[in-house]
Amino acid sequence: MLKNFSKEYITAGFYVIYLLLCGICYIAFPGNTKTPNIGVLFLFLLVPISFGFAVYHVVKHFNSEKNYTKCLFIHVIAWFSIIGILSNYAK
Repeated sequence: MLKNFSKEYITAGFYVIYLLLCGICYIAFPGNTKTPNIGVLFLFLLVPISFGFAVYHVVKHFNSEKNYTKCLFIHVIAWFSIIGILSNYAK
């Protein structure tokens, strides 16, 4: 099923779907001052998950014939967006 989509669409789709899941969980499962919201927890878990996904693309870039530069660029843009979201949340 995923072979019908390009690697760039899969990478961008991962971030879009994951961030939508975080937003839905943020609304559906509210927290309070003592317990964190599960949406925020998923957002913080996105950092190591996306880092692992980016490492996978780096390895594939150097060990295969395909070019993964656009995927890595999508990761960088997503990371800057995540940092912006998390820094605004911390205020």
